[in-house]
Amino acid sequence: MPTANDPNATKPTATAAANTDTSSVSSSSGQKPTPGRIVTFMNGDQPEAAMIVGVHSDTVCTLRVWNAGGTPRVEASADLGTGPGTWRWPTRL
Repeated sequence: MPTANDPNATKPTATAAANTDTSSVSSSSGQKPTPGRIVTFMNGDQPEAAMIVGVHSDTVCTLRVWNAGGTPRVEASADLGTGPGTWRWPTRL
């Protein structure tokens, strides 16, 4: 069995460490919010198209939101969630 002082012992690589690091994951979807990402904003029970324009944390973002008529507006400090006034990752079909 190799020991810590064994020169033939297998050492972890940076790639292996990066593949197991989950500190940057914002949700169970495994996605991290960054400017330019497309998300869904819930305006009441109506989903609206939105783009992340600012990131405050892994769950709080400033969004540019477009209603069904195409009129844009800004939603500052929207939380990741499923209820009214929150954003979420689009459903994959």
